[in-house]
Amino acid sequence: MQEALERIKQAEAKNEQAEQQMWADMKEYEQEKNEQLKELEREKKEERDNILTDIQEKNEEQLQQQQFALEQEVNTEDESYQQSYQKNRTKVVEQIIERVNQTNGR
Repeated sequence: MQEALERIKQAEAKNEQAEQQMWADMKEYEQEKNEQLKELEREKKEERDNILTDIQEKNEEQLQQQQFALEQEVNTEDESYQQSYQKNRTKVVEQIIERVNQTNGR
């Protein structure tokens, strides 16, 4: 009977040791998975940041191209208005001179 009790104690001690080892293994596994998760989160954040940077650079480039195109359009329109103004100004000045000459009898 004493021998049976001793075996039970040994079995209980062995089970307790196995349980403690299991908890230690689970804790180590949990830490490992948490580290893997953190690394994956860092990688995904870096990937997302790179994508956002690329998008911003493309948008800035497009905006610069649009701004350049608009500036060229404005310059072209300005030149056209300047030419039109000069042409009309010359006509008006010639008409005024002609009227003055007609009025003064020249």
